[in-house]
Amino acid sequence: MEPLFFTIKKILGFLLLPFSWIMLLGVAGVILLWFGRWRGWGRGLVSVSILAWMVFGNAFVVDPLLAGLEKRYPPYNAQAGVDPEYVVVLGGGVIADPSIPVTAQLGRESMMRLVEGMRIVGLHPQSRLLLSGGAPIGDVAEALGMARVALDLGLSSDRIRIEDGSLDTADQARLIHGMIGEARFVLVTSAVHMPRSMALFGKQGMEPIPGPTGHRLRGTDTLQERIFGIIALENIQNAHVVVHEYLGMAWSAWRGSL
Repeated sequence: MEPLFFTIKKILGFLLLPFSWIMLLGVAGVILLWFGRWRGWGRGLVSVSILAWMVFGNAFVVDPLLAGLEKRYPPYNAQAGVDPEYVVVLGGGVIADPSIPVTAQLGRESMMRLVEGMRIVGLHPQSRLLLSGGAPIGDVAEALGMARVALDLGLSSDRIRIEDGSLDTADQARLIHGMIGEARFVLVTSAVHMPRSMALFGKQGMEPIPGPTGHRLRGTDTLQERIFGIIALENIQNAHVVVHEYLGMAWSAWRGSL
């Protein structure tokens, strides 16, 4: 994908995410409250913003949507007769900051995916870790950041392969297919991201074994916790990733990648 096209896609996607437009509506409403003739519109926008926050911050609304994505594939467990050649780990964010440890330079998603990938590689001594992800924000390639951590944690360099030219999941599927062909592999990514990833890799004619990780839904909350968490920021964040995934599916379908 061309960098400019990728940037435009990211900007449009950001503006469509719940937190973004809720805040924009709220700010616009507050501004209009200062002008007499527009005060009614201001009250309306602020009201819509507050109501939207209560909807998208409500676990009763968000959790079922999140579960619909995260619970689609079970965790990976080694099975007799299943011997993958590769464990493919999709990057989820990295920064270049030599003032902090390499483990802290990985984003939350990248770290959880890498740890799960190394766990699965440990179950299959003949397999290799294929780390995937370019530099979508022009900083450092996600794959290289994860590779540094994997090496520091003791994985030998001959068991690591790198794909560092992709900008999104569709790129990763296409480039990885070119690298490993029809080899059997486990695909590791965040549980919420797994349905879209499986579809994109499947579109390339590949048959990955799912290895979801980084689940946001863990355990069960009591009714009291759900009620008091009606406008919890965590729920807004979960709504953010859910909408992001469905937008990604719609975008991929529109481009014919899905």
